[in-house]
Amino acid sequence: MSDNDNKDNQLWYTRRNDVVKGPFPEPLVSSYILLGRLNEMDELSPDGKHWGGISKFPQLIPDVMKNVRTEDDRLRLELARMRVDERMAEKRLESQRAKAREAAEAEWAGEDERRQGERRRPESDTTIRHRQYRKQLLDEMGGRAIRKKSLLLPLVLLLICTGLVFAFYLLWQELSIESASEPDCSTAPGPDINWSYCQMQGRVLTRQDMAGAILSNVQLQGGNLQSAKLSGANLDYAELGGANLGFADLSRSSLRGAVLVQANLSGANLSGADLAYADLKGANLNGTILEGANLSKAYWVDGQICANGSVGQCLK
Repeated sequence: MSDNDNKDNQLWYTRRNDVVKGPFPEPLVSSYILLGRLNEMDELSPDGKHWGGISKFPQLIPDVMKNVRTEDDRLRLELARMRVDERMAEKRLESQRAKAREAAEAEWAGEDERRQGERRRPESDTTIRHRQYRKQLLDEMGGRAIRKKSLLLPLVLLLICTGLVFAFYLLWQELSIESASEPDCSTAPGPDINWSYCQMQGRVLTRQDMAGAILSNVQLQGGNLQSAKLSGANLDYAELGGANLGFADLSRSSLRGAVLVQANLSGANLSGADLAYADLKGANLNGTILEGANLSKAYWVDGQICANGSVGQCLK
């Protein structure tokens, strides 16, 4: 069994103010430490009997939290926290969806049970008299109510069929989106491609049309994207250090946490782009269009951090 398997299988208890919780898997405990949900005031135990502070169990502390000395170290730590927080939010959303599906299935099963129980329950005298009166009334009306009901049946069937067709359409759309969202690093450059996490260092992509492309976490250090069309593209946490993005169209693109150290952005259009937490130290911004660009917490060309609410310019 590998070390990773051991970590996944190891369970830990937490104790705060004499309140014990758990057990939790080791990766989850490490994530809580990274996000600050567990701190030195808390106690941990692998068996619920022997307790100690976080410092007593260094294997639980993520490597990115150790030896944080420089601005780059702090940036990596902040990006790691953002990624873990996003993954945990996705898991919470999926868990909520699963619980909602289980609740709906339980409700449907309970409704079927109630209906079956109602059919088996003996009828009261009142119910029998009501049914007899209803039959008499229908006979007196010459079966008009029956004819009306027979007209409603095709309408109900039509609505059911329409609902089923719509449900299958939504399922097909969802499957299409999921299949389209799978990264494929062998795909030629083009609109809406998915190069997420791909190794593209030094790639020459001058004047390529990649509008709406998914390039999150892509490795494009030293790449040449001069005059490339990247409007609406997702470049979150992309590695673009030293890349040439001169006169590129990056309008409405997302570059949250992207590394753009020493990148050439002269004449580039970044209007409406999201550059929160991006690293722009040493970047060339001569003639760069930043109208409406979000620069909150971004590292500016001089190494200073832009204040929250920085839009279109870096507020120190």
